[in-house]
Amino acid sequence: MPKNVLILATKYDRPTSRTFQWAKELHDTFISKVDACFFVDVTGLCPAGGALAAFTKIATHVIYYGHGEPDWWTALPGNPNTELIGQSNLNLLQSAAVYAVCCSSLTGLGSQHAHISSRSYIGYDDKFRFDYENEDDFKQIVNRSAVNFVLNGNASQRVTDLQKEWTQLENAFAKGAKQYLKNAAMAGSFARDNAQRIGEGR
Repeated sequence: MPKNVLILATKYDRPTSRTFQWAKELHDTFISKVDACFFVDVTGLCPAGGALAAFTKIATHVIYYGHGEPDWWTALPGNPNTELIGQSNLNLLQSAAVYAVCCSSLTGLGSQHAHISSRSYIGYDDKFRFDYENEDDFKQIVNRSAVNFVLNGNASQRVTDLQKEWTQLENAFAKGAKQYLKNAAMAGSFARDNAQRIGEGR
């Protein structure tokens, strides 16, 4: 089966400006490892347009970096938010395995995806967090797991691996080699939260 990876990322505030860079680095990693890899800046992209549908139609895997809520991925913040993917167009992801690097989407989108698709959905059931001072440690775990998710499948194993890696990072900040780094206590707490919140859509 071909592997066509679609990486979607937004960039409109400090957190997304950082994870946008993670996404670009992941794209560079995938270029030599899969059949095709597309990187799309979806900041403000209108979900009703044809661009998103065209990309998702050929994607076997979709990886999203940005902000999220239980029932949508956010294209632009506002009142109301502009949704990139939500309940109304989740069918665009029906044929894809999904990895959502954002807050909270596992409980809504992840659960709904499991009902309309035989493919996997990995995400977080509450806030996904990282520490700016120790950003590289968080990026490495996320991007490495994304590569394993695409190349090796087995979402349940990827979740187990992520739980272990986040816990190992927490321990490194709490009592290991990273405990004296700036913001170590906060970084460790973020890693602990990520370990508890990562999961697979069911």
